[in-house]
Amino acid sequence: MGEEAQNALLKILEEPPEYVRFVLTVPVSSSLLTTILSRAAVYSLGQQLSDSLNEKHGIACQKAAAVADALVSPNEFDLMRETGAFEKDGELITPVLGELRLIFRDAVAKKQNPAAAELSSAGAQAAMLARSCTTAQLVALMETVAQLEKAAAQNANKSLLITRFCSLMRKALNK
Repeated sequence: MGEEAQNALLKILEEPPEYVRFVLTVPVSSSLLTTILSRAAVYSLGQQLSDSLNEKHGIACQKAAAVADALVSPNEFDLMRETGAFEKDGELITPVLGELRLIFRDAVAKKQNPAAAELSSAGAQAAMLARSCTTAQLVALMETVAQLEKAAAQNANKSLLITRFCSLMRKALNK
């Protein structure tokens, strides 16, 4: 949930109806605004994300932004270069796909409303995709990510998955 959405939620949290109870779940409580945390009972259901997981997430966000840039590049090699990182670190593809899904969702939202709130950490790439792609292409990219996430969850061969990744992404963009 972005800051704008949290601020909108804050209003109802301040004066909820008697019969309503909210259960908010987040991987890290620091992702919520302090004003929301001050109106909630916080329960930890496990360990906080370790520094290595936070670092891995940051790398995945950076790689997803680079892949998004490569998608609109006229040079096909750019996309292949960016996906080469998945050969070295096969576990990176799943979080990158998750972040790409958010970037494509943001691009669709920005296509409809340039002031739309962002879910991804790559607002510039989402805005660039919104300018460069049609809504149909962006939806095709989201569907492609869903296919690839399913294949990754089924432990598909990493080399074949990377090749399929490049092929399907380019196909979604009619390239």
